[in-house]
Amino acid sequence: NPEQNEETGLTEFRLTGSLQYLTWYHAVGLVWISEFILACQQMTVAGAVVTYYFTRDKNRLPVTPILSSVLRLVRYHLGTVAKGSFIITLVKIPRLILMYIHNQLKGRENVCARCLLKSCICCLWCLEKCLNYLNQNAYAATAINSTSFCTSARDAFVILVENALRVATINAVGDFVLFLGKILIVTCTAFAGVLLLNYQRDYAEWLLPLIIVCLFSFLVAHCFLSIFEIVVDVLFLCFAIDTKYNDGTPGKEFFMDKALMEFVESSRRLERAGGRGRSRVKEATSEGAEMKPMVSECSAGGGVARRESSSGVGAGPQWAEGGEWEELQEFQVYYLLGIIRTWHDKAQLNTESDSGCHSSFIRQKDASSDGCGFLCSNTTLDLCSFSHFM
Repeated sequence: NPEQNEETGLTEFRLTGSLQYLTWYHAVGLVWISEFILACQQMTVAGAVVTYYFTRDKNRLPVTPILSSVLRLVRYHLGTVAKGSFIITLVKIPRLILMYIHNQLKGRENVCARCLLKSCICCLWCLEKCLNYLNQNAYAATAINSTSFCTSARDAFVILVENALRVATINAVGDFVLFLGKILIVTCTAFAGVLLLNYQRDYAEWLLPLIIVCLFSFLVAHCFLSIFEIVVDVLFLCFAIDTKYNDGTPGKEFFMDKALMEFVESSRRLERAGGRGRSRVKEATSEGAEMKPMVSECSAGGGVARRESSSGVGAGPQWAEGGEWEELQEFQVYYLLGIIRTWHDKAQLNTESDSGCHSSFIRQKDASSDGCGFLCSNTTLDLCSFSHFM
């Protein structure tokens, strides 16, 4: 309604009734639309990456994967993107209100109120960052399984919890590499700007234009490298889902490429070897502190374990090559550490005199084969002397 201002003589229009709340309506709409646009970007990139990863024949990829991902987004996943962006809006609006209150009361509130406001703002900021990361993985899970937002968020959260160490490693290393990329781009831009401004002698003040150029170069680098960050996160989620539901057997082949597949297989072999070694150490320490011979003696070889020839004659154990030999060496280390720990505990309770015994390990190589073996004598290994070094 128009109102006449008596002091200035101007006519002023004031919003009354329900119209006065339109400012808040437009503010919430502005935040929601901006988050919706960012979510559409994440969903589009996630759809393109998922299409690439889960296509076995790379020659059958779509010609325009980004356009295909946009079409799928518009046709199937607009509700998912709208819900995810609205959740971020519900967290961001209270944080902005608290920041506005903090700025208005700056210098007039007491210490407790200021500390409480800053704590609430910090907690809401952390919650917003966590929800942003979860939403991004939920969009990737939606692109993979075509499920609703809540179901995709739950599945993505379970996958991330199961691979917490990998997530922390990838985020730390990836963020550091992306930060180095931004610094490199800004440094190169600043160097080029210095050369150009040095060439143009007409400019008396060149520091301010150089700062503006560096600022815009950082913004452009952040926009482009954020795409790579989304790609890395989506690829990791695809890899985690692939290794969870597939094991490489017929009918459950991996979707990953050969190099990554070889890395996964080697990691699994190391995990199995480490688990087997730790279980053997627990069994050995539970049985007692006496160390048993690791290799059985040969009946006619003078106590020397041999790997016999292909004729099969001899009583020596047949040593496997490659991974089993490495597993045996790892087991020997774990076994020795367990025995040392057991004798150390017993030595603290019993102060008997140290009695040294010698255990000889003889390594011999048979002329008739390419294997090698270790023999431990039948004497009991007394490791009481190790207690002085613990």
